[in-house]
Amino acid sequence: MKEKKKAERRAREKEAAYQERLRAWETRERRKAKEYEKEREKERLKEEERERDAKRLKEFLEDYDDERDDVKFYKGSQLQKRLTDRVKEAEADGRDRQKEKEEIEELKAKIFSSGHEDPNAEFERAKKEREEQYKPKLLIDVNLDHWRQREKEREREIERQRARERERDREVERELTRQRMKEERERYIVQQAAQELAAVQAEPIDSDSDVDDHHSPPPPPEPDTSSESHGESVKWTQVHAADDDSRQSLASNNEEPAAPPTGTGIKLTLSKPSGLHSPTRNDTKRKKADLREVFNPDEDDTSTLVKKRKLVPLDYNEDKKNKREKENGEKKSEEVLKSQEEKRKHIKSLIEKIPTEKSALFAYQLDWSIIDNTLMEKKIRPWINKKIIEYIGEPEPTLVDFICSKVLAGSQPQVILEDVQMVLDEEAEVFVVKMWRLLIYEVEAKKLGLVK
Repeated sequence: MKEKKKAERRAREKEAAYQERLRAWETRERRKAKEYEKEREKERLKEEERERDAKRLKEFLEDYDDERDDVKFYKGSQLQKRLTDRVKEAEADGRDRQKEKEEIEELKAKIFSSGHEDPNAEFERAKKEREEQYKPKLLIDVNLDHWRQREKEREREIERQRARERERDREVERELTRQRMKEERERYIVQQAAQELAAVQAEPIDSDSDVDDHHSPPPPPEPDTSSESHGESVKWTQVHAADDDSRQSLASNNEEPAAPPTGTGIKLTLSKPSGLHSPTRNDTKRKKADLREVFNPDEDDTSTLVKKRKLVPLDYNEDKKNKREKENGEKKSEEVLKSQEEKRKHIKSLIEKIPTEKSALFAYQLDWSIIDNTLMEKKIRPWINKKIIEYIGEPEPTLVDFICSKVLAGSQPQVILEDVQMVLDEEAEVFVVKMWRLLIYEVEAKKLGLVK
């Protein structure tokens, strides 16, 4: 029996350890899936950004006029800036070429040391695959017609949309799998609990049955009305203490009635005195004791008396003071509620006054003197950071700093919209409209004293 219990306990411990490892593995898989999804989304955003940059560069080159634009882009400070950028670009290209050369040498050494039959052919094949992998993709073909270019862009957008849908389907499938595994785990836990409960119920309880058989207390005797006039009888009495604890005691009484209850609420049973005194004398003493107990309950045995609590005089002035404080507190709370209600009304009316149309909203005259670093750090920047995370899927501190600097510089909303449209694309207009409404609200609320 003991060996069986040990085997069952070991099996339960192994199963619990397995379930713990399974949960850890599932957690890791979910985390990795999220990381891979973020990486795919980041690559997709980078590809879209490259396409937008290529499109913008194509339009720029198509509209470029040497006589008109050379002065702007290749003279004076602009020329110096472009020369500096070109030097940095050449240095970066040199570092990339050196790194590529080191990677190729490392690949060659790895192939020649692995023991291939034809290491030269294997090296050429791996080198070709590597070149294909890093071969630049043609984002915009300038030789295509405009409508063909638009068709190609539309096809790429459809492909990206399909990729998003496939990713959503995979996420739904992963969620269903997690739900199914969770239900299976719950069913297993319930089954294990039922098995353990059945094992506990079937387990014998060790007890001192032999001792209990020999020393079990006798059952309470039935009340006997003839015990007052015949022989000795066994009676059950209860001692009711002041703290309401009830305890039972077995007492042997010989032809003596129970004493009446005393003033302390304790019911006493007098036992038969020793045979030194005669029955007549005992009856006389008992009668005297009964009379004392009836007419003088407070003069009973001093050991059974309960000490009375000392009375404290009531302080009515304190009650009046508490009442006044309560009334003052109620008045203050009513005033606070009124002020809060008025503040809510002001805020509601202010929000209703803010334009909702884009043209009217962008034409609203802001008091730029109120927009400072304190307002930006407390109200505007956290909101911008939150929205950027919602749109892009990850924090972009550089973009947040750029937008905040534009707002602090007093840029017009249309300019900010054009700047962020390259990153946020379709959501750019909604983002700028909401941000401008927030700016108007914070400025006007600060002017009215609704916010600190």
